[in-house]
This record gives sequence, structure tokens and C-alpha cells, in this order.
Amino acid sequence: MSTTIIGFPRLCEFRELKFTTEKYFRKEISADELLAAAKELRAKHWNIVNEKGISEIPSNDFSHYDNVLYAAFL
Repeated sequence: MSTTIIGFPRLCEFRELKFTTEKYFRKEISADELLAAAKELRAKHWNIVNEKGISEIPSNDFSHYDNVLYAAFL
């Protein structure tokens, strides 16, 4: 049987993405640092899902800021 989930919570376990994005908005970090942090979080999420035995790992469920805005542009 295949298993999947709709997606991983966007803000992360300890709201890391929220705090990193706010640092970027305040110009405390660069765009490259924001993208690097987001890349690490995506990898962490994929690994967690994989470790839990989910066979169909969701993709394109990550948003840096606003899921609804991303969906509107799609």
C-alpha cells in the first residue's frame, strides 16, 4: 500500500521559517542566507517524512511566505 501526506507544516516545528523570513525582511540576513535556510528545512522535512515510512513524499508544498499567494500565481 502506498502512503502519503498532503504536505509538511510550512512554518516548521519551531517556526524556523517564520523567524528566518522576518530576519530577511529586516535586512539582517541576505537572500542567499534565506534560501540556504529554506533548503535545509526542505531537506529536513523530506527526511522526516521518509524516516516515518511515507512512500510517496510530497513535493512543491513549500512556501517561503504565503501559500495562498503562491497558489494564486499557479
